[in-house]
Amino acid sequence: MNELTPEQIRAGRGLLGWSQRELAEKSVVHLKTVARLEIDGDEKHAVSRIKVQRQLEAGGVVFIPEDERLGPGVRLAKGVVSERVATAQSKSSKPSLNK
Repeated sequence: MNELTPEQIRAGRGLLGWSQRELAEKSVVHLKTVARLEIDGDEKHAVSRIKVQRQLEAGGVVFIPEDERLGPGVRLAKGVVSERVATAQSKSSKPSLNK
């Protein structure tokens, strides 16, 4: 498992449409820990970082390691739809009562 950057954690959470609170609850870590991991990677919370990474991966986030040309990144696994997109799609598919 590669070490995540704060940017990857924020981006992964954003792709899924999760708030910091949701990620903390799903990962069973403190909200302040998630906030610190997203700011500076807080080395004191290695176990929490692993919990956060595993939860994001379970949600469908794929972490892309840095290579000789590009920095680290994130993307969604094929077929995964973020909660934000799913909510927007369900709202737009409801029939309108105003005609």
